[in-house]
Amino acid sequence: MQLLARQAPPQQQREQPKGVDLFENPSGFVQQELKPYLENIHSQFQMQREAMSLDFAMQRHGEEKVGSARQALEQGMQRGDPHAWSTYQRAMGSHDPYGVIVKWHQDGETLRNIGGDLDGYRKRILEEALADPEYRARVIEAAKGQAAATGQHVARPVKPAVASPSLGNIGAGGGDAQTVEPSDAELFRAATQAKRR
Repeated sequence: MQLLARQAPPQQQREQPKGVDLFENPSGFVQQELKPYLENIHSQFQMQREAMSLDFAMQRHGEEKVGSARQALEQGMQRGDPHAWSTYQRAMGSHDPYGVIVKWHQDGETLRNIGGDLDGYRKRILEEALADPEYRARVIEAAKGQAAATGQHVARPVKPAVASPSLGNIGAGGGDAQTVEPSDAELFRAATQAKRR
């Protein structure tokens, strides 16, 4: 992060203030003398915080994600991207600088994947899912399960009914020898074996 800070756009340099006289301004003199020590302590504290944040981010997101996020931020800052610079400023003010940087990078990746049109993205995802035969099979199974849970029946193909005995098979002419009437047992069996519609 210190390297990034060195890449910051140059700010107007202020003139070095003249030394404060101890007797004219005692508190100003003390502040002037302590300021380099306080800045050094602040710098060390910042480096320690960055190191802890880096360790935590690598544990949480992995070395590859953290590295690509840092690289994206560095490249954005070199290009002068205002979003990268504002992210850097937010990160330096945060208790978890690398967490801020990784989140910024993940948000950017998500936006690049989705594009600017959320509805278009949703339609694209649905079309891709419907083109996948495995996903379609899962949808059909889910629909069957949901229909069974609500008591609705899923339409199944209808098989043709077995033909029942007909009077057309009995001849009209001829003698009693040709006319064979089915027995009661045969009629009962034919009636109970026929599928209902």
